[in-house]
Amino acid sequence: MMKKEKGFTLIELLVVVAIIAILSGIAFISIQGARLRAFDTQIRSELSQIRSNAEMYYYEAEGEYGDYRNSSGWETIKNKIPGCSQAILAEQGYDPSNVYQLEIEDVSNPQNYIAWAPLCSEDDGEGARIYCVDARGNSLETSMGYLSDYIRPEYDCTEEE
Repeated sequence: MMKKEKGFTLIELLVVVAIIAILSGIAFISIQGARLRAFDTQIRSELSQIRSNAEMYYYEAEGEYGDYRNSSGWETIKNKIPGCSQAILAEQGYDPSNVYQLEIEDVSNPQNYIAWAPLCSEDDGEGARIYCVDARGNSLETSMGYLSDYIRPEYDCTEEE
């Protein structure tokens, strides 16, 4: 009678290692997606803060946004964008050092502005996604390709019908 040795065969160990590798790969992918969604939430929140700060500036400046770009509120928040969003700005030909994009109406008594930033989550086939807020209280998440078409010239973050 042969004595049976206790232990695992090489095949059994390789199967276990392969299963662990597959499960860790799946976990890594889902963690990365959650991380990008968290960055997007941060960007939306900070753009809402920019809008609130701009409204406070508007009332303190007696009804105009003219010099908001030089205010302490803008200086405090403008560089807090995640690195993934800066990379998207660079890919699209924008200066990533001017991270949150702010455009104020170029008239003597500016009443309108838009502020926007690219989101970090993957695009939907139409290009990078952006989140935009404006002086009218609108907010919009859309493809970056639409930015120059209608958001920028109108200082308005609503989609045309």
